[in-house]
Amino acid sequence: MVYFFFTFWCLLAHLTRTEQTDVSSRYKTQIIDTVIPPYNAAYTTLNDKVIQRLLTVNIDSDETRIRTLVDSLVCASQNVQSKLSEATKASEQIRNSLDEEITQLTLSIVNQENKVRASQESVNQANINIQHAQQQVTTAEHAVRDKQNALNAAEHDMREAQKAVERARLCGRRRRKRGFGKWWRKRVEKPFVNAIRQTVVKPVCSVVNAGGIDNAKDRRALAEHTFREAQQRLTQYQQNLAHQRAQHAIAQTQLNEANSQLNILTNQLNEKKSKQLMIALLIKQFKSVETHLKNVLDSSTVLEDAISQLISFELVIAPLHAICNEMITNNVMNSFNFEISADTIAKILTNLQLLKEKMPKMPLNEIIVDDTNIHCTKT
Repeated sequence: MVYFFFTFWCLLAHLTRTEQTDVSSRYKTQIIDTVIPPYNAAYTTLNDKVIQRLLTVNIDSDETRIRTLVDSLVCASQNVQSKLSEATKASEQIRNSLDEEITQLTLSIVNQENKVRASQESVNQANINIQHAQQQVTTAEHAVRDKQNALNAAEHDMREAQKAVERARLCGRRRRKRGFGKWWRKRVEKPFVNAIRQTVVKPVCSVVNAGGIDNAKDRRALAEHTFREAQQRLTQYQQNLAHQRAQHAIAQTQLNEANSQLNILTNQLNEKKSKQLMIALLIKQFKSVETHLKNVLDSSTVLEDAISQLISFELVIAPLHAICNEMITNNVMNSFNFEISADTIAKILTNLQLLKEKMPKMPLNEIIVDDTNIHCTKT
């Protein structure tokens, strides 16, 4: 029983931590305002109107005084039961509010999970777009290098064509400057040597081919045009890659925000479920003590035994005392100026044994039914 309450109030401790959210503070305030007052009244009444009177009863009292004492004990026990019922109802209202908020949070989490999935799909698509754009850039870079090589080759061919024409023109100018010499000398003297010299040492000049230069220039112009087009495509693909990366960054930011919001909602849900469990345990224990008192007051048990059950340490005192200690520990309420111990209950049971012969010889429920004997006032 005590362990049960220890577990319960460990959960309640979350309500008093300095790092609590506003929601936690609100529920702590609700407990302080609606649950603690009736509980406080029940525990105080139990001590002042039941425990202390049984502890200080004069065992030499006559039957009339004993009957008055019994009536007082019955009224006090009914008041304790009534206050515990109030505490139970207040706890149930808090639980109902929590149930509604948990339902709304659950729906919000479902919607947020859909947003996370949609954001994740956007990120995945952005990754695919980046890969495709990167492939386009890589292909375009290869094309630019190929076109650059083709342009370099065309420029080389054009320069070679220009050099060939220049060599042909230069050769022609040298032959015109050389002249024929004496016809006789060339035809008579050393004709064979001159023929060999002209053929082997100084070959005939090439024909000036200006058309070759034009063709080389055309090929070079075409190569430059295709090179520029390749550069433009590369620039476009690079711009598209930058755009896709920017879109990916936006999608990733949206995904991060969606996940962050989902974490916030999930934490809120877990926090509320923790409070829901705490309130459920509180209701269970209040009802347990309340039901026990009600059963005793309605039972046909012999008066002495009934009074003993009303102050049962295990079923009444210990649970209420455990709640008291945890409330004080967690700064939910101030300390009582009394403590009901097991020794106190033992002394009371001893007094009951001594008063046994003077107590009314009827069950407790019959005493309560006799309205003329009991005039209870609400505390």
